[in-house]
Amino acid sequence: MMLGAAPGPHPLLGDVTVDEIVLADEEVHDDEGISGISIDFDPTPGPPDGSRPTSLPSSRQRPGLAVGAIVGGHFWLLQRVGSGGMGEVWAAEDTTRGLTVAVKLLLQRALHVPEIVARFEREAILLGRLHSDHAPRLLDYIIDPVYGPVLVTELVKGESLALAMKTLLSVEQALDLGIEVASGLADLHDASVVHRDLKPSNVILRPMADGRTCAVMIDLGVGRLVHEPDDGLELADITHGDNVVGTLEYMAPEQIVSCGQVKPAADLYALGALLFRAVTGAPVFGPGLDPVDVVRAKLTVEAPALPTEREDALARGFVKVVARALERNPCARYPSAEELRRDLRDLLATQSELAAAAE
Repeated sequence: MMLGAAPGPHPLLGDVTVDEIVLADEEVHDDEGISGISIDFDPTPGPPDGSRPTSLPSSRQRPGLAVGAIVGGHFWLLQRVGSGGMGEVWAAEDTTRGLTVAVKLLLQRALHVPEIVARFEREAILLGRLHSDHAPRLLDYIIDPVYGPVLVTELVKGESLALAMKTLLSVEQALDLGIEVASGLADLHDASVVHRDLKPSNVILRPMADGRTCAVMIDLGVGRLVHEPDDGLELADITHGDNVVGTLEYMAPEQIVSCGQVKPAADLYALGALLFRAVTGAPVFGPGLDPVDVVRAKLTVEAPALPTEREDALARGFVKVVARALERNPCARYPSAEELRRDLRDLLATQSELAAAAE
């Protein structure tokens, strides 16, 4: 549904579509463009003194989030671009900087659940550690007296990998994707951050000025620092009664057993599972298995080999890389994202050399 009826594009948003504006752990539910947004409204002003409260709003019903509202004193909501069970993401104008940014807020029912608020704050802390093209840039974290915590980042423009993977990728395309995602994981791990929920919907493919595509990793709400003690704030994404975080299809075996102590190797397993699905369109274990059977398989048997229906050197080498990433024992996987990326780049270089020799 389009918001407003302005005939032309908003001067800050231009012709960007909602599918190209994704920054959150939430799925985009509106596939219409944002370019026709109306700016004919009188937004509620923020605090005149620019003060920033540090306490959460009371439990009384807060105003609903809507186009034209101002949160955090100077972020003018333009359009909701993502929503989920516990939060929403809005494209907003930062009236002090003249920029279009992404604003992430918790829903009313989540504001008074301490674990969710703590996870939201942790996402801001982890983003603040990262200085990489492969992660959204943190701009601000505010406690609004009406709307609660407000996480502000750059607005990442690009296609969700989940949308890109609706069509099967060739081995060559998956190899390029693997190099990009491994580069992002290397940056996260260099900052001692473990993502813990790497999956297609948490990767945005951002087009760069030099023509390449950069994989941007989003949703660090369940991330952790490598040397951080288990903080007891884990919420289950499989069932809400245990201590598991993550998405089962991409979850490493050790993460199922003890998610609070996982190391970077768990992210490498998730990358292997992501590449497996990108090429085959199917999960590593399944399809057709219920969650209990998937857990049993992950804990007791090795992952099957990636079927490519190809016998060339590039495909065989790619299968070996994915197999190593999916090793059940984390010690048998790559020791780092950098080494996984190096093997993928070596495959790409060998393929280029063979192609050049054939000409």
